[in-house]
Amino acid sequence: MREFAEETGIRIDDPARFVPDLPISEMPGRMPVLLSVFRIAIDEREFDSRGSHDGDIVSVEAVSYGDIPEKITSGEIYLSSPVALISRLLLETSLKKNTAGDLP
Repeated sequence: MREFAEETGIRIDDPARFVPDLPISEMPGRMPVLLSVFRIAIDEREFDSRGSHDGDIVSVEAVSYGDIPEKITSGEIYLSSPVALISRLLLETSLKKNTAGDLP
């Protein structure tokens, strides 16, 4: 919770809101360490009332769900961990929508 607040400027006081997700490996051939991943739902009020974030963070932005694929394919979002996590979310959503299990 502390690190989330430092990196985003969004303060969440209820630890139960952080839901564990599947871990990822950022560099499996070089760092045999799994990164812990948590999901949290943030509402517009919480996002709009955020404070300042760490200087190491370039920006904290709300992005329209439909704009995410373009931001990844254009290279605007390019770091491996965020791309992996966002891609997982997009695939999960797509698979849930398609009851036959075929990718669109």
